[in-house]
Amino acid sequence: MMTQIPIALHSPSFQWIFILVPAGVIGTISAIMVILSLKLAPASIVLPLGYLEIVSSSIIGAIIFDEAVTLNMIAGSILILFSSFLITRTGTSQTNLDEQFHE
Repeated sequence: MMTQIPIALHSPSFQWIFILVPAGVIGTISAIMVILSLKLAPASIVLPLGYLEIVSSSIIGAIIFDEAVTLNMIAGSILILFSSFLITRTGTSQTNLDEQFHE
């Protein structure tokens, strides 16, 4: 026996266009910039910076949407920032070593 879930679809109001269109444009530009940055720097440096989106989303949520900031959010943000820093530093030193030994 299958259970049916009622789904109510409705068109978004005209006001949502002013939110959805810029969000789509910004998301597309962001993806293009990441792809272009991979041409300029190694992936070990560029891609860990994507984890900073989580931290910035938490900050924006706390400031704009008045979300509660918990100890877990603070600890997670510190962990993400510290690990991104370490990964970026390790990637840089490994890239420099590779260039020195392959010349």
